[in-house]
Amino acid sequence: MMAADRLRRLAAAAPQALGDDGVWLAAAIEARLAGRARTLDAALALTRRGGASPAVQARNDRRDALLRTYAATFLGELAPARQASAMSLEIAEFRSRVWPRLRDLAACPPHVIGARQRALFDLLKAGGVPDSARQLRRILAGRDIQSARLNVPTRAA
Repeated sequence: MMAADRLRRLAAAAPQALGDDGVWLAAAIEARLAGRARTLDAALALTRRGGASPAVQARNDRRDALLRTYAATFLGELAPARQASAMSLEIAEFRSRVWPRLRDLAACPPHVIGARQRALFDLLKAGGVPDSARQLRRILAGRDIQSARLNVPTRAA
C-alpha cells in the first residue's frame, strides 16, 4: 500500500477515533495531499516561519523559559534592556571561563557554587543561547527570534 493511501485511510478514520484532534489531523493530511501545504509538518503547524523543526522549537522554548526565569530571579530589579545587556555579559563570561570545563557533563556538578552559576549551566546545556543583548531582549520581551537564523552551536548532551 502506498503512503498516500495510508494517509487517506488515516484521515478518514481519525475524526471518529480522536474527536476534535482527529478532525484537525484529517484536515492537515488532506491539505498536504491536496498540495495546499508543502509538508505534513507545515500542515500540522509543527514548523514556524523560517522552518525550525519541532526539536529546535522545543529546545528554544526551553531555552526561552530558562532565560526569562534567570532574568526574573537574578536581574529582576533592572529594566528589560539592562537585563538583556547584563545577561549577555554574564553568559559570555561563564561561557569563556567555566563552560569549557563543564560542557561535556550531563548535569551540573556539586562543586559549582551558587544558584547563578547553576542556572547558567542549565541555560547553556539547553543549547542555542544567543550572545547578543539584542536577541536576548527579544526573547525576554516574548518576541520570537528566527531559530533557523541562530547559528549557535550546541554542546548539549
